Amino acid sequence: KSRFENNARGWTAYKADIYSVEGGQSGNALQITTSENATGYAYYVVLTEIDETYKITAYFKKGNSPNGQIKVGTSIDAANLYYSGILSNADWKQYSGTFRATTTTTYITLVNLTSVKGQTSFFDTISIIENEEN
Repeated sequence: KSRFENNARGWTAYKADIYSVEGGQSGNALQITTSENATGYAYYVVLTEIDETYKITAYFKKGNSPNGQIKVGTSIDAANLYYSGILSNADWKQYSGTFRATTTTTYITLVNLTSVKGQTSFFDTISIIENEEN
Protein backbone atom coordinates (compact mmCIF):
# COMPACT_ATOMS: atom_id res chain seq x y z
CA LYS A 1 0.00 0.00 0.00
CA SER A 2 1.39 3.41 -0.95
CA ARG A 3 0.35 6.30 1.28
CA PHE A 4 3.08 8.80 0.29
CA GLU A 5 3.66 10.04 3.84
CA ASN A 6 7.24 11.17 3.39
CA ASN A 7 8.20 10.32 -0.18
CA ALA A 8 7.25 8.66 -3.44
CA ARG A 9 9.61 5.70 -2.86
CA GLY A 10 9.18 2.88 -5.35
CA TRP A 11 7.42 5.01 -7.96
CA THR A 12 9.22 5.89 -11.21
CA ALA A 13 8.32 9.06 -13.12
CA TYR A 14 8.09 9.34 -16.91
CA LYS A 15 7.98 12.83 -18.49
CA ALA A 16 6.94 14.02 -15.03
CA ASP A 17 8.17 15.08 -11.62
CA ILE A 18 6.64 13.36 -8.61
CA TYR A 19 6.31 14.70 -5.08
CA SER A 20 4.82 13.75 -1.74
CA VAL A 21 2.57 16.69 -0.84
CA GLU A 22 0.13 17.62 1.94
CA GLY A 23 -3.62 17.43 1.47
CA GLY A 24 -4.01 13.79 0.51
CA GLN A 25 -7.01 11.56 0.97
CA SER A 26 -5.07 10.21 3.98
CA GLY A 27 -2.02 12.23 5.02
CA ASN A 28 0.16 13.10 2.05
CA ALA A 29 -0.61 12.41 -1.60
CA LEU A 30 1.41 11.76 -4.75
CA GLN A 31 1.53 14.82 -6.99
CA ILE A 32 2.43 14.15 -10.62
CA THR A 33 3.51 17.24 -12.53
CA THR A 34 4.26 17.01 -16.25
CA SER A 35 7.85 18.01 -16.99
CA GLU A 36 7.35 18.63 -20.72
CA ASN A 37 4.48 19.17 -23.14
CA ALA A 38 3.56 15.48 -23.19
CA THR A 39 1.52 13.09 -21.05
CA GLY A 40 3.42 12.28 -17.87
CA TYR A 41 2.91 9.42 -15.47
CA ALA A 42 4.35 7.46 -12.57
CA TYR A 43 4.49 3.69 -12.42
CA TYR A 44 5.09 1.04 -9.79
CA VAL A 45 6.17 -2.58 -10.26
CA VAL A 46 4.24 -5.21 -8.29
CA LEU A 47 5.22 -8.87 -8.00
CA THR A 48 2.16 -11.02 -8.67
CA GLU A 49 1.30 -14.71 -8.89
CA ILE A 50 -0.01 -15.94 -12.23
CA ASP A 51 -3.74 -16.77 -12.15
CA GLU A 52 -4.26 -15.13 -8.75
CA THR A 53 -6.97 -12.48 -8.55
CA TYR A 54 -6.06 -9.09 -7.08
CA LYS A 55 -8.02 -6.02 -6.08
CA ILE A 56 -6.66 -2.55 -6.78
CA THR A 57 -7.92 0.52 -4.98
CA ALA A 58 -6.69 4.05 -5.55
CA TYR A 59 -7.81 7.60 -4.93
CA PHE A 60 -7.65 10.37 -7.52
CA LYS A 61 -8.22 14.13 -7.41
CA LYS A 62 -7.49 16.44 -10.30
CA GLY A 63 -5.13 19.35 -9.90
CA ASN A 64 -4.88 21.94 -12.66
CA SER A 65 -4.64 19.14 -15.22
CA PRO A 66 -8.09 18.31 -16.67
CA ASN A 67 -7.90 14.53 -16.29
CA GLY A 68 -6.09 11.49 -14.94
CA GLN A 69 -6.14 7.71 -15.37
CA ILE A 70 -5.33 4.62 -13.33
CA LYS A 71 -4.04 1.65 -15.28
CA VAL A 72 -2.90 -1.86 -14.37
CA GLY A 73 -1.18 -3.96 -16.99
CA THR A 74 1.56 -6.36 -17.98
CA SER A 75 3.85 -3.51 -19.08
CA ILE A 76 4.43 0.14 -18.21
CA ASP A 77 1.45 2.36 -19.19
CA ALA A 78 -0.63 -0.69 -20.21
CA ALA A 79 -4.28 -1.05 -19.19
CA ASN A 80 -4.89 -4.64 -20.25
CA LEU A 81 -5.73 -5.79 -16.69
CA TYR A 82 -7.60 -2.76 -15.24
CA TYR A 83 -8.51 0.67 -16.59
CA SER A 84 -10.26 3.40 -14.59
CA GLY A 85 -11.42 5.34 -17.60
CA ILE A 86 -10.76 9.08 -17.83
CA LEU A 87 -11.02 10.68 -14.38
CA SER A 88 -11.88 14.33 -13.83
CA ASN A 89 -13.24 14.59 -10.28
CA ALA A 90 -12.28 17.72 -8.31
CA ASP A 91 -12.52 16.03 -4.89
CA TRP A 92 -10.95 12.79 -3.67
CA LYS A 93 -12.76 9.76 -5.07
CA GLN A 94 -11.87 6.09 -4.72
CA TYR A 95 -11.63 3.82 -7.75
CA SER A 96 -11.30 0.05 -7.56
CA GLY A 97 -11.37 -3.07 -9.65
CA THR A 98 -10.19 -6.65 -9.78
CA PHE A 99 -7.87 -8.36 -12.19
CA ARG A 100 -6.32 -11.79 -12.71
CA ALA A 101 -2.53 -11.67 -12.95
CA THR A 102 -1.13 -13.15 -16.16
CA THR A 103 2.53 -12.50 -15.39
CA THR A 104 4.77 -12.42 -12.30
CA THR A 105 5.35 -8.69 -12.78
CA THR A 106 2.40 -6.28 -12.95
CA TYR A 107 2.58 -2.50 -13.42
CA ILE A 108 0.40 0.20 -11.88
CA THR A 109 0.53 3.41 -13.94
CA LEU A 110 -0.92 6.68 -12.62
CA VAL A 111 -1.42 9.06 -15.53
CA ASN A 112 -1.52 12.85 -15.46
CA LEU A 113 -3.59 13.13 -18.64
CA THR A 114 -2.47 16.44 -20.09
CA SER A 115 0.00 17.63 -22.70
CA VAL A 116 0.72 20.93 -20.95
CA LYS A 117 4.01 21.23 -19.06
CA GLY A 118 3.59 22.03 -15.35
CA GLN A 119 0.03 20.73 -14.90
CA THR A 120 -0.68 18.41 -11.98
CA SER A 121 -2.82 15.45 -10.87
CA PHE A 122 -3.02 13.86 -7.42
CA PHE A 123 -3.24 10.21 -6.35
CA ASP A 124 -3.30 8.60 -2.91
CA THR A 125 -3.70 5.37 -0.93
CA ILE A 126 -2.89 2.97 -3.74
CA SER A 127 -3.16 -0.71 -2.84
CA ILE A 128 -3.11 -4.06 -4.57
CA ILE A 129 -4.15 -7.00 -2.43
CA GLU A 130 -4.84 -10.63 -3.23
CA ASN A 131 -8.57 -11.12 -3.53
CA GLU A 132 -9.66 -13.62 -0.85
CA GLU A 133 -12.73 -14.65 -2.86
CA ASN A 134 -10.78 -16.89 -5.28
